[in-house]
Amino acid sequence: VEWLQDRLETMKFLQSRERDQATGARYFDGDTRVALAAWQRERGLPPSGVFGPLSREVMMAETTAVDDARRLVRTTQQQVPFAPSVTPGGVAGTLLGLFALVQLKSLLTGGGGDQEVAPGPSAARSGGPG
Repeated sequence: VEWLQDRLETMKFLQSRERDQATGARYFDGDTRVALAAWQRERGLPPSGVFGPLSREVMMAETTAVDDARRLVRTTQQQVPFAPSVTPGGVAGTLLGLFALVQLKSLLTGGGGDQEVAPGPSAARSGGPG
């Protein structure tokens, strides 16, 4: 729950969460579900608010893509002494966006098997995932 909430906070889908005073834990609450559904909707996933296998895979790919791009930018700046300072909206932002899109396209078009399906008439007609 903490990892998910941290990611949603970083991406500005969720405001900072308070920890339970007694246990120090954080919980999957209504705000987390609404934030997750908004994140899913923005990525073209069924906005169920459930952190199932497909959402987990897409978020992991995004996280990996962002981490890889940050490493690439740091390495490039270290190797090229005259490399310009990169701001989130500049070259780094473009690299991060492109890499994340490639990862998402690969996940959404290549995986096929593990899908989250929101219950409803379309799932009933198609016979569900598969």
